[in-house]
Amino acid sequence: MIICAVDPSVNNVGIALYDTKINKLQLWQFHPPKLQIQYVASCIANEIFLASIEEKVNVIIIEYPTFQNSAKGHIAAQKGYTLDLAYIAGAVPALLRLNSDQIHLPTPLRWKGNAPKAAVGRRFERRFGLESTKYSDHEFEAAMMIAWFMDDKPERASSRSS
Repeated sequence: MIICAVDPSVNNVGIALYDTKINKLQLWQFHPPKLQIQYVASCIANEIFLASIEEKVNVIIIEYPTFQNSAKGHIAAQKGYTLDLAYIAGAVPALLRLNSDQIHLPTPLRWKGNAPKAAVGRRFERRFGLESTKYSDHEFEAAMMIAWFMDDKPERASSRSS
């Protein structure tokens, strides 16, 4: 089974692919072009498709955005970034032609709780035996969404509840 996780951002996208048959994790960061969000979503889907060309992605996990009541959250909402990320969460699985039971859209609170990036990085190091400092926070957070999925086996794929 190929599990893909995406930590979306308007500037940097972390992508993780995990092959459960051979226990192989691939991580990379993708810098989407500063163009219309529809094009950005198709670029992300293309990145995933090309990386998993030998075997189709069976499950995709994309962090679903939530409004953060902070200065940073207000700016993101005002600039439309929150809606852009929500669009990506819906468009990428559709472009990959995945069924609803293959799609998981956890909010940050659901998959990592209130853990800061540094704590998630330490969890990543323990789980995968890799140094988090060698990866962007988007990459290791994508990997940890895969760990969340494998540990919790969420029942409803499209659930957005925290």
